[in-house]
Amino acid sequence: MEALIFKPASPSPHLARFAGALQAGLSRSVGIAACDRDAVGKLLPISLSRRERDAILLRMNVPGRMAAAGDA
Repeated sequence: MEALIFKPASPSPHLARFAGALQAGLSRSVGIAACDRDAVGKLLPISLSRRERDAILLRMNVPGRMAAAGDA
């Protein structure tokens, strides 16, 4: 797996707080600091758009590949 090395230019405060809370929760419950991108993605609310999910995962610096250009 490759690590994401960039972050959104201006993440919203809401997404930043959500990403921080999710990361902290995963660290406590699973005992790891970073998780597989797909595993984390499954924990995110289904109502989030692909762009919002990517912003959260980028903010968390979760290992994995970016979504293909055709993903919506």
